[in-house]
This record gives sequence, structure tokens and C-alpha cells, in this order.
Amino acid sequence: MLRIEPMQSPGMADRLGVTDDRMLESAWWLDSSGAIFAGAYAMNVALAAALGTRLPLWIYRIPGVGAAQNVIYRWVATHRYRFRGVTPLCEAEPERCA
Repeated sequence: MLRIEPMQSPGMADRLGVTDDRMLESAWWLDSSGAIFAGAYAMNVALAAALGTRLPLWIYRIPGVGAAQNVIYRWVATHRYRFRGVTPLCEAEPERCA
């Protein structure tokens, strides 16, 4: 089962065992075994789960591909609030952040 939750949800950082500041650095993935992944790797794990194939993980592990994805991911994460149509959860739905 794939479940997506906003990273700004109260208690999410505690569930993942990270600080609030670190929580905002990247996307996170918590799998059924309790393993936690961050950033581009987390996105590949989520994509693999959604598609039902490990292909995204194999591609990520090709020499140079993972490094390139990490650089691109870091740039997107750093600039995420500059993209059109992006509203932080706590502004869009303040009741979910109370």
C-alpha cells in the first residue's frame, strides 16, 4: 500500500526520527520494514512501489545516474516554493498544521 503524507504534518519528523529542520530538506520514504530513505533515492523507492517494479532502483544504481539524480533533486528541493502553483501545506490548509 502506498500512502502519501505531507512532510509538514504534525509529528511526521518524530515518526521518521529526524529533526524538524532536516525534515524540510527533502522528501522521505518510510517502507514497511521501517527503513527510511531521503531525497532522490526516496523518490525512486516511491516510484518503484507505485509502479510495482524495481526498475527505478536499478536505474538509480547505474554509475553516475544516482549522482545526477541527487544533484537535480537537491536543486528542485531548494527551489520548490518558486514553482508556479506550489503552496506550502500550512498556508493552503492551516487546520492540518495546527
